[in-house]
Amino acid sequence: MAPCWLNPAANPPSLLRAARQETPEATWPPALRAAVAAAQAPPPSQLVAPSPPSSSSSSSSAAASPPAAAADAGLTIAEKLERRYAEAAAEAAAAGRERTDVQRRIERRAAYMEEADARDDTPFFLGVAAAFFLPAAVILGWAQATGYLQEIYTGSLSAASGM
Repeated sequence: MAPCWLNPAANPPSLLRAARQETPEATWPPALRAAVAAAQAPPPSQLVAPSPPSSSSSSSSAAASPPAAAADAGLTIAEKLERRYAEAAAEAAAAGRERTDVQRRIERRAAYMEEADARDDTPFFLGVAAAFFLPAAVILGWAQATGYLQEIYTGSLSAASGM
């Protein structure tokens, strides 16, 4: 039987507090540490920096707005995320930090996509089309040249009129 603190979803917060007081955090399983961290994390509304107190004039409130918010005003979410990602990458490069596995994977994928975009697949698709249509065209040409198509057409007319 596993200890009761291994299942944080089944335990009320009072048991989590008791477990935290009785055992050092280093011995907690990762699931419990994550549950306690999530329970103690502030809501997203508190993560936003509070705006400075506004003054009576409208010009000073416009001057007090952060420049990043003004720059983000006309951008889509994707553009904002791209810009933040580029800024984080530039900061990491400036600090001399090593790239993560995810960043390396993204760069490899981007390089492959550039290579695939540069490739000309027209000869391949023309070859596939020729392999499909050329035999059919040769067979129909032979049937027309030997009169086989005319014989089929004439035979279908006489069979239809004989009914």
